[in-house]
Amino acid sequence: FPKWRAQRYINEEKNVMANLQSEDYQEFLLNNEGVPERWRTLKSPWLKNGVIAGYINIGIKLEDQGQLEKRSDLLPPIVQSIAKHACENISLDQISANLGFSRRTMERRFKELMRESPQQFRMRCRIATAKAHLLKGKKVIDVGQLCGFNDQSHFSKAFKIYEGISPKKFQLNEEAKKLG
Repeated sequence: FPKWRAQRYINEEKNVMANLQSEDYQEFLLNNEGVPERWRTLKSPWLKNGVIAGYINIGIKLEDQGQLEKRSDLLPPIVQSIAKHACENISLDQISANLGFSRRTMERRFKELMRESPQQFRMRCRIATAKAHLLKGKKVIDVGQLCGFNDQSHFSKAFKIYEGISPKKFQLNEEAKKLG
């Protein structure tokens, strides 16, 4: 996309991280055929125990104006809550109850809006957190436990599914890149 739009996105991301506030807006973007499409974007800091653990950027194509109403204030608190508690032993039942939704409503809305289940999103958050720990040089066995996996085998399998390589190989590859 154009350089001016990239710069605008970078400035928005800096603002979100500096102020610890979410950005939630609509815009028209041109698709590959040059046809304008309405998109909704949510940018939010990912806070864990009051500390920035990452950044969430979600773009959702809006098919019609009715979808906008369904999305208004529902998605940001669900995304933030799942991301915040991704590595903790908190069930989706507890998260949905804390937000005032039934689990089924939360799952249905989340999947409709995000095109993935809350469980899949939580796993992506866990893997992102695991990658951050691995980049800091933490032991693979410790990272699995820190990220909410019950055993090393489950962690390694999930990591390989999402990243295409084992956690140890990821860590070694990243260390090799640093040494250049």
